[in-house]
Amino acid sequence: MSLLQPRSAAHELLDGEQLDVDALRTNLREMAMLNRLPGGGGDSVRAVNRLLGEQVEATVLDVGTGSGDFVRRLRRSRHAEVIAVDNRAEVLQIAARNLAGISNVSLVEADAAALPLGNGEVDVAHSSMLLHHLYPAAALAALLALLRVARLGVVVYDLRRGILPFVLLSAAVL
Repeated sequence: MSLLQPRSAAHELLDGEQLDVDALRTNLREMAMLNRLPGGGGDSVRAVNRLLGEQVEATVLDVGTGSGDFVRRLRRSRHAEVIAVDNRAEVLQIAARNLAGISNVSLVEADAAALPLGNGEVDVAHSSMLLHHLYPAAALAALLALLRVARLGVVVYDLRRGILPFVLLSAAVL
């Protein structure tokens, strides 16, 4: 038996039809904390910056923005116009509060597979901790949408469920 198991169909808090606002805030705060661990949001920011290179004017798409923690980190390292997308209005309300005062950030409610952007409209498309929420066909559709809208490239950061990743993450967090 492999230590890495196939994709789980288990639902997480963000997969629910109705979200308790307090539980949602807590969950997004925990996700932001996990994104600060090695291999998390910092790696995403570095990968986006590598793709952008010396480009001064840049547009970055963040699909599944959650609390907006990636957007905050990116904007600390570079001035870029950022389009933060999530498919849940209640999540975008939290992101709006967290990103208040940060210029050149647009919040858009949209599905990852049906991005309301033209072909090549952004320099880099980014997604963090989103794909594992989607069934394979929806994940493929989301990846194709990211590829369609990005001129320079796509950065995806996600997890792989299984006993080994769980043990390693638990050791890092405890």
